[in-house]
Amino acid sequence: MKMYALILGTAFVAFLTAAGVATAEETKATGTQQTTQQAADKFTDDSVVKGHLKNHVKYPATKAQLLESCNKLADVAPADRQLFAKKLPEGTYKTSDDVIKAIGL
Repeated sequence: MKMYALILGTAFVAFLTAAGVATAEETKATGTQQTTQQAADKFTDDSVVKGHLKNHVKYPATKAQLLESCNKLADVAPADRQLFAKKLPEGTYKTSDDVIKAIGL
């Protein structure tokens, strides 16, 4: 009976693997990658980005104008400047609130 259970269990694991069911290790690795990606998609300091958009930009402003303004300001972290460029869709923005909404803050 024990041998039958062992064979059945081994066959079940082989079936799950062939069917594409993730193992605990694969699931953990995928979760870590997603967490890392989520962290990479967040600004290091939202308040600095918002403050810059509210106080240092003349509106209306295009994406190019916003990127130029952002790249000249030393208080915005380089990683935040890169993320800002990645997240901001092309367009012309009437207010800082429009930009903040567009980048998901």
